[in-house]
Amino acid sequence: MNENQQADIFQALHGGYVNSPQATPDQWPAAAFAELCNALYERELQQLAQQLGLTVQGLQKRLRSLPYYIQQAARGMLQCGAPFVLDLQNASWQTPQKTKLQTAAKQTTKLSNWLHKHAKLGDAVVIHVQTQHLQKAVLDSLDRLDLAQQRVHCNHWGWFDLQGQWLDPLPAHEAAATAMQAVLVLPDKYHLGAAMGGHQWGHKGKLDPRPLSLREVLLATRIQWR
Repeated sequence: MNENQQADIFQALHGGYVNSPQATPDQWPAAAFAELCNALYERELQQLAQQLGLTVQGLQKRLRSLPYYIQQAARGMLQCGAPFVLDLQNASWQTPQKTKLQTAAKQTTKLSNWLHKHAKLGDAVVIHVQTQHLQKAVLDSLDRLDLAQQRVHCNHWGWFDLQGQWLDPLPAHEAAATAMQAVLVLPDKYHLGAAMGGHQWGHKGKLDPRPLSLREVLLATRIQWR
């Protein structure tokens, strides 16, 4: 690495932001990795502290596994080449947010074509989730492709048909309370950017981005950008 390359990388770190997807893993300063790990630890510990119903044994198990997954996530965030600005201080991606959650008119046809021709088990996908008061884009992964039955299964959100319609709605009493809906959308740059940026919307428009779960961060780092 020459002096100009080194200067460019450290300049990108000014203010805690990285925007250099061309850099190779050995070019990232150790400080970037350490800062990401610290931010991920802080966020995950806050989430664990707020998690109800977690037993002592369950908490101990989660804490023992944290170092491995956090280091894996931090390393992946630096190496994945995502075309977005990486905020080291908050362990998040900064992506442009639209004034409202949008789904293209031809979304269902494009999604069906992608699922038939390109989707693989383990691929990261995007779910648009809507309740009475909130809309957001979230990451999930494909763990079953049942094309013969015209459906696919996502690890967290369950079954969807090939047009993105949710086939696993909540029980009636929960659905009535939350009016929750979920739609599987094409994992293109726009939708992936919304999910990776933690974008969410309320009745009055854009809200502050939500922090991604550690699981979502790990999913994001496995995306193959073309």
